[in-house]
Amino acid sequence: MKLLKIIGASLLVLVVLLFSAVGIAINFMFTPTKVTPVITDVLNENMQARVHLDAVELTFFSTFPNFVMKLCNGSLVSLATFIHPTDKIVPTDSLLYFRECRVTVNPFAWFRRNEINIHGVRLIDPVIYAFIDSVG
Repeated sequence: MKLLKIIGASLLVLVVLLFSAVGIAINFMFTPTKVTPVITDVLNENMQARVHLDAVELTFFSTFPNFVMKLCNGSLVSLATFIHPTDKIVPTDSLLYFRECRVTVNPFAWFRRNEINIHGVRLIDPVIYAFIDSVG
């Protein structure tokens, strides 16, 4: 019985230390002023579009067990040229504007299998420009 109490107390201390480390990292190391330029640069390098974001905020405790990345006041402008339905070549065009975009991720899948599982993307007040071309 005493051994179970020691094991339980040890596990509780480990969980508290883990949550404390995550809280310190999110609130002091990964602040919006530090994270926003990094996320914007990664998106611009990996997409054929120009991305602008005013701020990126990270949350974990209020959305536990999921991790949420909140993108504020963003825009996405295509860098690809395409043919408009009127057969006019359009060099670049605005694709998306949003007041807020919330991307929900399961962090435990990354720790277990080194993969990123996106549970959902929620756009708040979006303005989306999309059309279907002749081939669908």
